[in-house]
Amino acid sequence: ENLLHCPAVQDYKRAFYGDTGPNTGGMGSITNLDFLDDREDQEACTVNETVVRALKKEWGGDRGYKGIIYGSFIMTNRGLRVIEFNARFGDPECINVLSILSTDINEIFSAINTQTLGLIKNKIEYRKESTLLLYVVPSGYPENPEKGCEISFNERLNINNLIFASVFQENKRYILKGSRAIGIIVNHKSNNLKILNDIALEKAIFINGPVRYRCDIGVFEITYQNCGVNINEVTKTLESVKGKIKSTHNDNVISNYGGFGGLVTLNNIIANGDNTLVTTIDGVGT
Repeated sequence: ENLLHCPAVQDYKRAFYGDTGPNTGGMGSITNLDFLDDREDQEACTVNETVVRALKKEWGGDRGYKGIIYGSFIMTNRGLRVIEFNARFGDPECINVLSILSTDINEIFSAINTQTLGLIKNKIEYRKESTLLLYVVPSGYPENPEKGCEISFNERLNINNLIFASVFQENKRYILKGSRAIGIIVNHKSNNLKILNDIALEKAIFINGPVRYRCDIGVFEITYQNCGVNINEVTKTLESVKGKIKSTHNDNVISNYGGFGGLVTLNNIIANGDNTLVTTIDGVGT
């Protein structure tokens, strides 16, 4: 009867930079306000609610599902689609969610067990922070990962703030077991994920051994369009004004429109040598 939604989390499944390579258990994940709009978020919530109601109807009576339900979705060119459901927290997504949960999770679990979740739902709070999780994994992960190798930590890194996963400790040595090894979680009040990514990478470089990680978690590829420049619109605008540009030319202009600089000969003013005035207005990328 009561389903309380956690903040939405986006994960990065592909092994390598630029979302390339084989799928993994997750190389990192983020929560912030930008990757889903309100309509998409509500659509995912509605699907989750529909599934829970269907489970209750299937079992009948008071035997509805009690616990965690993790809906995994993908955005396609046909809209939001379901990948799978799990009766547990998602990994790595739960790390993002739990890092900003202010309410005692034991209180939440107790309310689920006693079917009194509706009584505390208005008390459950999450800090208004963006989160970024970066996983450090063995070299060769996921297809041929290093195993049995030691990793170490620079003294400037506080290992108490790390999340240890597929590693084991032996005589104060940390040994890789072959899967995702160390999670680095960063929370920040800024919605700028570049800030969180930079903080995570500053910590990751202090982990020594045969490991690697993606450096683009939460960070868009740097392109003209992502910097606010639409090349197609620039071309259309230039075509629409080229006649007016040409109308200002005289015999001294020796360049055409569209270049990085306007060239005007000064030979009619300065007699000695070949003298040219170059004028330019820089844009993004120049």
